[in-house]
Formats: sequence, structure tokens, C-alpha cells
Amino acid sequence: MPDPMAGMPEPASPNDACTSQSLKTINSQGKSSLEPGIYCGGLTVNATDELTLKPGIYAFRRGALTLNTSAKVIGKDVLFYFEDAQSPLFLNGAAILQVSAPTSGAHAGILMFQGRQAKDSSVQFRINTSAGSFYNGAIYLPYAVVDWNVSGSLNSESKFTALITRVLNLYVSGTAFFKKPGEEGKDFVPNGFGRGGGVRLVE
Repeated sequence: MPDPMAGMPEPASPNDACTSQSLKTINSQGKSSLEPGIYCGGLTVNATDELTLKPGIYAFRRGALTLNTSAKVIGKDVLFYFEDAQSPLFLNGAAILQVSAPTSGAHAGILMFQGRQAKDSSVQFRINTSAGSFYNGAIYLPYAVVDWNVSGSLNSESKFTALITRVLNLYVSGTAFFKKPGEEGKDFVPNGFGRGGGVRLVE
């Protein structure tokens, strides 16, 4: 079937100014929060008990988003944008992620979006998540090789979770759910996605 996201515009322009000019590192104890923006050079979170992502677009340019923590990470109305082949996602610490996509606007329903600058690459993504994690929305990583390690139950509380990727290596000690939407999950379905279920090949 055709790629349902092929015509969707990028969440940010390559000409947009960087919010952070070089690798930003968070080494904090207790609870902390993070502002949306364009993180040039990457973002690394090493230690925190709970991290709250404020609503908005988190764009990564020429650098990875890396979580080296087993913290709880919470975010509503957030979109992760990995602009180029130098900007993967590394979740190394088996954090509990409870994140939900925006439910309005041009990118409603998109939780993660990989930029088309990465089209000719096979970018390695590593996702380690612990029990209690859920991802509400579409995860669009069409040029990625995703190693996803699941401990416990993943997405049991999600309303809708879909994944488009080049290669998925899924390692599960427990249960992982990828859900088609019910009435409660309709706000997390991107335009053009349809409501069918199951695994399928896209162009």
C-alpha cells in the first residue's frame, strides 16, 4: 500500500534556528522538565527521577536524543522529530515512557517523525522500555533500523499505537501491543492513515 505519510510536511524546516547550539546534557536528581525546541548536536539525559516533557515539537538536528536513565518520562501533546541521518533515538536505561502525540494541528496523531534527509540511510534506533510504558500515536521512522527491547507489558494503556519503519527487531519479555484505534483513540490517528489493522508493507 502507499506510504500514508508520504505527503505530510516536515514538522520543522532545516532553516529554523537552533534552540540549543551543541550537545545539551541533563544531570539532575528529583523531578525535572524539558522545553520543546530544536536541539542541534543532540540531547542526553543521564539522571533524573521523573522527566516531564512540555507540549510541543522536540526536533533533533545533527545529534541523537539519548536517555541514559531508568526514570519515568511523561509527555502529552509532544512530537519527536529526527531531522537527519545523524539524529537517532537511544533509550538505554529502560525508562518508563508515557508519551502522547498532539491531537490537533498539521501533525495531529504523530508521535515520532523521521526527516526525509535520512532517506538514503538505515539509521540505527535503540528503544529500551520498561513495564508501564505507552506510546499514543503514530511512530513514523521509515528509514530506521529499530531495536526495541520490551520488559513487562508495553502499550497496555495506549489508545492507538502504529509503527512504520524499515526494519524492526523486537525483543519482548512480556507483552507488546500495537493497537488499531477505538473511539477513545481516534484523536491519535493521523490524517490519511485509515482505520485498518494488521501488519502490511508500504512503499
